[in-house]
Amino acid sequence: TAQLQAEQIPATLGAMGVGTAEGAITGNVPELLDLGGFQQMGSPEWQKTKDDADICATALKRYARGIERDRININEAYEDLKFSAGEQWSQQDIELRKGRPMLTVNRLPQFIRQVTGDMRQMKPAIKVVPVDSRGDKDTAETIAGMIRYIENRSDASQPYMAGADSQVRCGIGHIQVIKEYGGDATFNQELRITGVSDGVSVVWDPDAVQPSKEDAKWCIVPVDMSRRKFEMKYPGK
Repeated sequence: TAQLQAEQIPATLGAMGVGTAEGAITGNVPELLDLGGFQQMGSPEWQKTKDDADICATALKRYARGIERDRININEAYEDLKFSAGEQWSQQDIELRKGRPMLTVNRLPQFIRQVTGDMRQMKPAIKVVPVDSRGDKDTAETIAGMIRYIENRSDASQPYMAGADSQVRCGIGHIQVIKEYGGDATFNQELRITGVSDGVSVVWDPDAVQPSKEDAKWCIVPVDMSRRKFEMKYPGK
């Protein structure tokens, strides 16, 4: 169950299309839609809003599980990023040396560039290899050509190296594959390889056991968005 004060409803249930009400609301998140006459129960609008509520409730539960599992690793990764950027004095040391000079000689970037420089020279790219009786060289070459097209239109070297740089600095790096419309005058969609602005914040299925997370059932990528952009992208929510 969830107990939500009136002022919490817009932030928590805004993406579900649920309006606000006065006082506290208690009950399962999907059942909140039955209160206050938001939509008529059983109507298509009511069912859609209920489905959205189920999706959001599931996402919130999964995010809570994942962030709790990796909280220590995530916090330490942010500390590593700050340290590599030159913030190498702890708050305690700063207080102890208040009024005295504090020098920082950041030697980490040169060692980071030694590793990432080798990666750049290797020019990472996706390769396709036939591995079973259903695969053949011609099919593999065709698929490889399609992937090269996606990499070229995405300028994939940039997100590849951004993810690699984050991986070297803090142990966590991500890239993602998204879909987008091929142009303003077509409904055809194409794939694009992009980076993740805050790769450390990505939350994976805590039940995954492979280091690469290839066996994960879900993954959540948090996105920072201004209220104005949210209202433009999701009007009426």
